Amino acid sequence: MTIPPSHPSSAAGRRVGPSVALAFAIAWLALGAASPVRSQTSDLATLFPSQATIEAPIAGKLVRLELPAEVLGACRADLSDLRVFDAAGREVAFIVESGAGVDRAALEAVTVAPAEVLDATRQTNERERAPSILRESYVIAAPPPPPAGTAWDLVLAVSAADFASRVEARPASSSAPAAEPVAAGSIFRMREIGAEKLRLALAVEVTTPLLITLETEGGSFLEPAFHYESRRRIEAAAGLETPLGARSTVNEDTTTVVVLERPRGLLPSRLRVASSTPFFQRAIEVWDDGAGARDGALGRGRVFRVEAAATVEELGVEVAPASGEALRIVIENGSSPPLADLAFVALLPRPALLFALPSAGAGDAQGAAEGATATLRFGGGRAFRPRYDVASLPPQIPAVGERAQVAEVLYDAARLPAAVLGAIGANPQYDPKPALAWAQRAGASLDPRLWSHRRALEARPSPEGLSRLRLGVADLGVARPDLADLRILDGEHRQWAYLLERGAASETLALASEGPRSRDGVSSWTLAPPAAPAVSDLLTLETAVPYFDRPYELRAHLEGEDDRVIASGRLARAAGDPRPMLVAFPPTRFDRLELRVTDGDDAALDLTRVEARFPVPVVFFAAPAGSYSVLVGQPEATEPRYDLERARDVVLAVRSAPAEVGALEANADFSASARLASGEGWQRALLWGAIVILVAFLTILTLRLARRESG
Repeated sequence: MTIPPSHPSSAAGRRVGPSVALAFAIAWLALGAASPVRSQTSDLATLFPSQATIEAPIAGKLVRLELPAEVLGACRADLSDLRVFDAAGREVAFIVESGAGVDRAALEAVTVAPAEVLDATRQTNERERAPSILRESYVIAAPPPPPAGTAWDLVLAVSAADFASRVEARPASSSAPAAEPVAAGSIFRMREIGAEKLRLALAVEVTTPLLITLETEGGSFLEPAFHYESRRRIEAAAGLETPLGARSTVNEDTTTVVVLERPRGLLPSRLRVASSTPFFQRAIEVWDDGAGARDGALGRGRVFRVEAAATVEELGVEVAPASGEALRIVIENGSSPPLADLAFVALLPRPALLFALPSAGAGDAQGAAEGATATLRFGGGRAFRPRYDVASLPPQIPAVGERAQVAEVLYDAARLPAAVLGAIGANPQYDPKPALAWAQRAGASLDPRLWSHRRALEARPSPEGLSRLRLGVADLGVARPDLADLRILDGEHRQWAYLLERGAASETLALASEGPRSRDGVSSWTLAPPAAPAVSDLLTLETAVPYFDRPYELRAHLEGEDDRVIASGRLARAAGDPRPMLVAFPPTRFDRLELRVTDGDDAALDLTRVEARFPVPVVFFAAPAGSYSVLVGQPEATEPRYDLERARDVVLAVRSAPAEVGALEANADFSASARLASGEGWQRALLWGAIVILVAFLTILTLRLARRESG
């Protein structure tokens, strides 16, 4: 990935200075900070709970402010709830330089200068019993002075498919044959193995034309074109390292499962494991977790450590960006003990803000030299992402010409003066009213008589106006499989909008077990969930039998569908292993399960405990504190459509408070006749009535015809 900052086209090859586009870009940021058109109402400052003073070393020009972990952790992932205000309280436009999508390891500035061919000769040296030597000589123009801190490479462009040639470059003005070459080596292209070399580094700075000599054995003359190139690595700012606190740690059987708190604005690109265990190798998986989590693993890898005379270790795992509120880490221990003193550190690129602050007065050179101050206000998740005109200024990589010059300024951490962030404190202008007050609006009314079951719900006061409740297995047994019949109602039978996060939590509950029933060397158990139908993905089986290794099959039954095998394999326990057996399977909806174990001539296993893990959804709703009802059990309901769904990212970014929920009970207001008379109920009744009448008519007609024939 390259950023060529200049591409001179003149024969002199002078490097082009800062482009007009770059000057305009800096001016946009500077003028955007001072222009009254950019200013916002004072209400904007009330959205952010935290603030810190910014000290910029220079006014009216671009500066760079690197954001610490404390700021990132308090903000949303896209930094939409972050603003810069100048000393007069006006909003300042900025660019977020996060390095997202930019390969920092390969980011470099490339300067290209042409090399005009001034003279050329060719010569063929015949040899007996050997291919001829083809000798080409070219005199090319000298390059301009290289960019500061770099040197020129001589680059050849050759159209031949496969070749190998010896190259030397000497000062053309020297007639002495012993003059030291300024570059020597070979160039080649071998397509079969994918190898190519077309570049030679110049050992010294060249100020005179060069004589380039190529010698090729056999084939044809190469007739190359030439140019000079210099490359400079663009260094990125040092990344962030911040520890992540553990919400829970569970050591179960062969695995350790750790749920880590992830502050909203921290998007680790790598996770590092810390442990005092001196000798280990473990497989590790990183999953998104909690509200807003994405499907699939974020990263997988192996971590290890060997402490001997020298310590050899690899403790990091690359991870994709997370969207949930937590990270779930699964470490495979096998038969080894869990890692001791386990901790985790998040590694991520350090985002920076690029902006220009106005000086004390227009055209005040002294004020610009003395610097400027501003205020960074952030956090709260209440502001929408700003649309600054300069947001599209960073170009795609690779870039050339003027866009490359802009990219070099924006991506090179060493090119811009650094602003300094002061101590973080509370924003005295912050308005603490609930962030989701705008969403606390009752929706359309509905008839609660159509729903068969309800739960009492009590929403507690919430700092941000967002409550959450976790549905149970009993709710899922009554509700439709797609939960389209879930509603939250107030005392006036008005709906309240909600967001559903499927599988965001889980319950582990005992299953009712009947068995074993043994026949022909096979024992079977019927396993029933606390409420049916239910969805599960894991069985835990406990037995006192100390050793066994037997084939098994797990089948699921759901009314109206054929039984199907959802897991099979071997149930096994090594001698002395006290752990329960785990049977994992894809999330499956069932009324009951049947476990079949092939015992052969052994006695059937005595299962002392059978539990299942049930994924359950979490419901988030914005409503004032008060009493509500959760309704489920309406097979004819259509999925609700709420405006809140369009603001899902905004809603799930704020903190929620748990709601108190009562037991699931039959809805005292339920009316079968009301359901029949509503919606499609009466249409279905008419249809069945018509079918009954038609069947009766056909029956009478058939009987009459039968009597005629018999008469």
